[in-house]
Amino acid sequence: MSNFIKRNLKGDSVVWMILFLLLAVSIVEMFSASSYLVSRSGSISGPIVRHVIFLGFGVVLIFVTQLIEMKYIRILGYLGLGFSVLLLIYTLFNGVKQADAARFLEIGGIQFQPSEFARLAILIVAADLIDRFQNKELLKSYFWVFLLLTYIVFLLIVS
Repeated sequence: MSNFIKRNLKGDSVVWMILFLLLAVSIVEMFSASSYLVSRSGSISGPIVRHVIFLGFGVVLIFVTQLIEMKYIRILGYLGLGFSVLLLIYTLFNGVKQADAARFLEIGGIQFQPSEFARLAILIVAADLIDRFQNKELLKSYFWVFLLLTYIVFLLIVS
């Protein structure tokens, strides 16, 4: 197993092993917690199969993401941050209301939360800023810009 990971997966093999261990634990936990879903649907394997499909999709997404060059991920992070701010502003006025708050957008019958895109974009931008600016003085000046961006996104999410 260790040779397979070293041969086919980029990065630290310990991180990959932890990922696969957490995936296995999540399947066991889903099996343990799905008794209510089983009683409603009547299918014992339905919720678990659905969970495994989602996990498989996530793993495929991880494999595809590791093939993308870092410069493109950086660019997508900044573009994603701008796009998610626009989506959050749009959601304030035209979002699907649930519990007296517009937090969802619906496109083609699929609902999603733009705040999830904003969260991912902020993580990518933060990692990029920390990586690029090893000089502590330069990092401090950009830290306030990043903090302001994060605060704006946070305000858009909670409003």
